[in-house]
Amino acid sequence: MPSSTESLSVTIEAMLRVSFLLLKQLVHAFRVSLHHALFILTHESHSRSQNSLCLSSEHLSIKPYPTRMSDTLALRAAYVCL
Repeated sequence: MPSSTESLSVTIEAMLRVSFLLLKQLVHAFRVSLHHALFILTHESHSRSQNSLCLSSEHLSIKPYPTRMSDTLALRAAYVCL
C-alpha cells in the first residue's frame, strides 16, 4: 500500500497534467479566436476598400458572423483601434 506522501505526489502530478492540458486547450482556443478576428478584419478592410464605404460598428454587428458575443466585442474593439 502506498504511503500518504506517495499518494499525495501522484495526486499533485495528475493535477499538474490536467492543468497543463487545460492550459494547452485555452491557448489553442485563443489562437483560433485571434485568427478568426484577424480574418474578419481583413475581410472587412478589403470590402471597405472595394466599396469605399466606412462601415460603422452597428453595421458590423448585423453581419452573419461573428456569432459569439466575445467575437463581436473583439471585432468592435479592433475596429475602434483602426
